[in-house]
Amino acid sequence: MTLSISLPPACAIIEDEFVNSTLDKNLKIKVKKEVSFTDETPVQIRIKEKISTKTKPEEGDYIEFETVSRVKSFPEGTTVKGRIEFVSMNFSYGVPAEILISNFVIDKTPLYGEIRVIGANRTLWLRPCIIVGTIFFGAGLALIPIRGGHAKIKPKDVYTVYLR
Repeated sequence: MTLSISLPPACAIIEDEFVNSTLDKNLKIKVKKEVSFTDETPVQIRIKEKISTKTKPEEGDYIEFETVSRVKSFPEGTTVKGRIEFVSMNFSYGVPAEILISNFVIDKTPLYGEIRVIGANRTLWLRPCIIVGTIFFGAGLALIPIRGGHAKIKPKDVYTVYLR
């Protein structure tokens, strides 16, 4: 206790850059240029080769897509690369697989948006059947190994991402 009384307090002026840049001297929010999302150009893309969680894709892998129509200076069929961000495999009890693709790039120009595909969700009917079936002589236990569906992306599926 003697030590804490004998030391002088450390007084330093701490400035918050975020507050300084967003508030004026009267603590009112500074009026800034409005952000308009109408400047986004939709880019329709489709995958070049079918992908499924059945083939066990890895997170971080790049997948090639192509543009469906001409967008600004990019002709139809221009290659767009996307990265697999998340993969979840299907499980018993009817839990479906899921795949998330984002970080799209077209000729070093970033595109905004993501593709999230989920397989067939069988939990909605399977879990009640397991519960009710287990009540009757344990017959519901035979349904537990039924798995959910795989997530699939086919070349005929068209998705939209955005170019700013």
